[in-house]
Amino acid sequence: MNRKVTTLSVKVINLLNEQIQHELANYSIYMTFASELSLLGYKDGEKYYLCRAHEEKKHAQMIMHYMRLNDAPVSIKTIDIPQYDIVDISIPFIETVNREIFTTEKLNECYEAGIEGKDYAFTAWLANGLLKLQVEDEEPESRIALSIINGEGSDLGKMSAILELVEKEC
Repeated sequence: MNRKVTTLSVKVINLLNEQIQHELANYSIYMTFASELSLLGYKDGEKYYLCRAHEEKKHAQMIMHYMRLNDAPVSIKTIDIPQYDIVDISIPFIETVNREIFTTEKLNECYEAGIEGKDYAFTAWLANGLLKLQVEDEEPESRIALSIINGEGSDLGKMSAILELVEKEC
């Protein structure tokens, strides 16, 4: 790494660019879930996923901002978005838990690369910023939402309970 050009290693830059792609994919998927749930008549589910999508977009912007501060190149490529057939309202919530766990794993890879490269400023930024936010997204909100969906009661009642999870943040 040439600190006169950028303070980030090539490995960290590549991982952060991958993370941007992942965050933007999450954004697109959550926007799709919002639309699908709205079409099915679950307005609270729509609000929940609009809020989640906004958070994912903020995460991507945080990474891009950090990279610009460190004179690192940002590379945004075409994003492949998986297609989901929402035949049951639990599907978006199951996928959300899976995606948030994967997102945490990807951020941990970034953190490990920072440690490996002895870039302690980067690891501090990641641990105190994005990784902290990610842990909040994954635990316990996603799992609580999934347990609500899998629990007793009407689908509309479940959606209202889920919206209460994020209403204060949106």
